[in-house]
Amino acid sequence: MSKPTDKTAPAAAPTSDPSTGRDTASRLSARGQAAHAERLDRQAAALRANLLRRKAQARSRQENDSAAAPTSSARPETGKPKPCP
Repeated sequence: MSKPTDKTAPAAAPTSDPSTGRDTASRLSARGQAAHAERLDRQAAALRANLLRRKAQARSRQENDSAAAPTSSARPETGKPKPCP
């Protein structure tokens, strides 16, 4: 008799590294796997810090651009100068 397959059961976690496509579980020792996990953690932290830094730069550039933009004396809907009071 064949074994019944349970299609609703969760699949086993993949043992390959998605960035390289290599099988890491069978080739690394416990210490090697721990070092690999630490590298991934450091990379993730560096990417988060980089993203925060880029967002802060974009915000400061946006604030500088809006502060440096001269105020127009023309009406935006017509482009004609505003009348003097």
